Amino acid sequence: MSDPLYPPFFRVQRRERLVICLSILAAVILVNILFLVNGYTLISSHLYYIPILLFVIWFGRKGFYLSLGIIFFYIVSFWILIPDNSAMDGTLLRALVMISVALIISFLSEEFIKNFSGFNALFRNIPAPAVNMDKSGRILDANDKFADLIKFKCPDVKGLNVLELDLFSGENREKIHNSIKKCIDGEKPEESVISSEIVTPDGIKKYNLLFIMISQNQKNFGFIMAFHDLTDILSAKSELLRINELLDNIISFLPVPAFAMDRDHNVTHWNVALENYTGISAGDIIGTRDAWKPFFKKKTPMLADLIIDNNGRDAELFSYQSSAFGRNGIEETRYFNNTDGINDIWFRMSAELLKDNDGNITGAIQVFEDITGLKKTEKELLESRELYREVVDVNSEYIVRFREDHTITFCNEAYCKLTGKNPDEISGSLFGHDMCGEDISVFTDFYSSLTPDKFSGSVEYRAVLPDGGIRWIRWDIVAFFDEYNNVREYQAIGRDFTDQKNAVDYLLKAEKKFRDLCDFLPQTVFELDIKRNVVFLNKRGCNKLGYSPDDLKKGLGFLDLVTPEDHNRALDNIVLSSYGQELGIRYSMKKKDGTLFGAMLFTSPIMRENTPVGVRGIVIDLSSVEEPDAAYDLSHNLYIENLKESLKEKETLLKEVHHRVKNNLQIITSILRLHSYNTSDQGLKDILQECYNQVYSMSMLHEKMYRSDTLSDVDADEHIRSLGTYLINEISARGADVGFLTDIDPEIRFSLDKGIPLSLMLNEMITNSLKYAFSGENPGQITISLKKDNSNNYRLIYSDNGCGLPEDFRIEDSDSLGFELIINLAEQLDGNLDIENNGGLKYIMIFPVQ
Repeated sequence: MSDPLYPPFFRVQRRERLVICLSILAAVILVNILFLVNGYTLISSHLYYIPILLFVIWFGRKGFYLSLGIIFFYIVSFWILIPDNSAMDGTLLRALVMISVALIISFLSEEFIKNFSGFNALFRNIPAPAVNMDKSGRILDANDKFADLIKFKCPDVKGLNVLELDLFSGENREKIHNSIKKCIDGEKPEESVISSEIVTPDGIKKYNLLFIMISQNQKNFGFIMAFHDLTDILSAKSELLRINELLDNIISFLPVPAFAMDRDHNVTHWNVALENYTGISAGDIIGTRDAWKPFFKKKTPMLADLIIDNNGRDAELFSYQSSAFGRNGIEETRYFNNTDGINDIWFRMSAELLKDNDGNITGAIQVFEDITGLKKTEKELLESRELYREVVDVNSEYIVRFREDHTITFCNEAYCKLTGKNPDEISGSLFGHDMCGEDISVFTDFYSSLTPDKFSGSVEYRAVLPDGGIRWIRWDIVAFFDEYNNVREYQAIGRDFTDQKNAVDYLLKAEKKFRDLCDFLPQTVFELDIKRNVVFLNKRGCNKLGYSPDDLKKGLGFLDLVTPEDHNRALDNIVLSSYGQELGIRYSMKKKDGTLFGAMLFTSPIMRENTPVGVRGIVIDLSSVEEPDAAYDLSHNLYIENLKESLKEKETLLKEVHHRVKNNLQIITSILRLHSYNTSDQGLKDILQECYNQVYSMSMLHEKMYRSDTLSDVDADEHIRSLGTYLINEISARGADVGFLTDIDPEIRFSLDKGIPLSLMLNEMITNSLKYAFSGENPGQITISLKKDNSNNYRLIYSDNGCGLPEDFRIEDSDSLGFELIINLAEQLDGNLDIENNGGLKYIMIFPVQ
């Protein structure tokens, strides 16, 4: 009972109580004996009340048992010391009264101790800081929560006046102090619940609700203060306000349309972007349930309404896509055509629930993404894809696209014919399912070799056709990687090379027969590769020249077989022979040991796919021929005839080259024109038209080249006049009347090296003049002059009478692609370019003839 919550009388330690009781009992016994000896029986009996009351008050029920012993001792001592039996009746009566008083007091003491123990337990276990004070404000006790709050130990604050701790701060500090002073003065405070701000010794502010409780018997017990910590609550409230403000700011300033509603479907937020789309201000719609009105002609629930009513994306909303916001959201793409609101717009809409910290639904937010442009692009993409498929389907090569797991996503008509299936049957099947089992490992190794740095390659396999036939297919495969270096898709272009494969096998067999046959010939037979290395020498040749097959493997050049005097002539003849000329030439041949002998060499080219890959020849030893000069004259005449025939063949070949280049360029111009027709973007149309004109100017040059007599150059005057006339008719300078004059020396002719860059330069100059120089008010004039001066240079002057360039224009500072192209082409011609800007624009360029 030493707890300070008890009254002072009960705070004496148990051992001290026992000593006090026994001391008093001993004193009472001595005094009682003296009184009894002297005959004062009544006074001696009253003295026994003192130890009896102390025992029952301090020790309760145990004290009552001790009191019974004291009373028994009282009766015995009275009976021994006072033998007069007439007084015994009074003694027994007093003893009975003592027992009754001890019983009543022990019961009251037990109840008192029990009540104070319950109060102590209650005070100790209050879940909030609490402090108990006497009526003077002196702290009797404090629980552990209060000690944690003020960062002191409980024994350190006991005995201190609560006002001395200087706990309180803030605007209510004086109010709290006044209430405590009223309690100390024995008055009831005006406010017993006060919000307080406490600053702990380490400087941390704590916000509390202070409860001041006065005991029923204030004079004995004082009063209690309890604190309810509001710091976390206030912080949470502040955080909630901040989050609501942040949500309001986020929705208000989102660049995409958005609104929010509460759980009762009342609109709470309507951002500026949505105001611009709907024409309805936030003030007119917030607080209503009319979020649907700008989007639908009749009342229709929005996505936000649906997820509130269905508590998120439940089974009834399975038809909607999951939102990118989270698992509770839904998403929908929809076309709106409300003439009274949102009209002719595609929106991708997403809605998500809003919840508090306890997971309770507080509302929903819905966001709109305008994808009208995307839908139009998708439509154009589908149209382009159809055009792409049309182009791909007419291709005779097999074109296939497939995923990383080899699932086919696209194939052209040629591949369908190869497999005997339609596109729907092929889509979703595995690429390479038709290959022979022996070739699977080849494909597996090929796929593993592809990396972001080496993303393409070729592979061959045998395809098993539906009819059981086998065809060799060579696939050129490209792997497309994503940003994480994982394969996203493959594209494969295949060609059936079964016939070539069979032809190669046949040629290999034929070559073996040829080599076997050469070994039986009595003359030396040899083959040279394109680098003039000896790659084959029959047995007769090895024996005649003294070389072995190992010498050929180590490297044996044709010049090692002739004398140094014949090296240049041998090189020229080998070149002629490589390009199709069959020759018979006399040389001085040299054996491995240095021995010389005269020989006649008859050579012819080795062709593969119309391409020379080497030379094959026969060596006739003239040392055994009786008339070697006659043989030489015969071979020389044959050389002249073959040279004339070769020249004729080369002229035909050159014509064919120019013709094919012209055709390829025309195909490119056709593709550019087709793309120009299929786009509505005027800027893109202009770019495609410029590319078309540039390619056409080169095509025009090749056409004139293969129609010319020399096949190596074109008439400059004719070509420039044709180019200018074409551009004026094609562009027409917004309807302006433009004249075109040329002053070009008739003997000037250009090869491809100078004709291509000059054509592109003039194309750019004329195009710029037609587009920007002439306003249409006065007739325009373009003049081109090309002369050859005495310094073996060409002098080109291009001029127009248009508006010219701005006065502060500097070609070096210009970012125009046209001017940059003109400058680069002038450098390619090794020319010096000057520009004059007076009464129109004039280019002057001097460049060498050679």
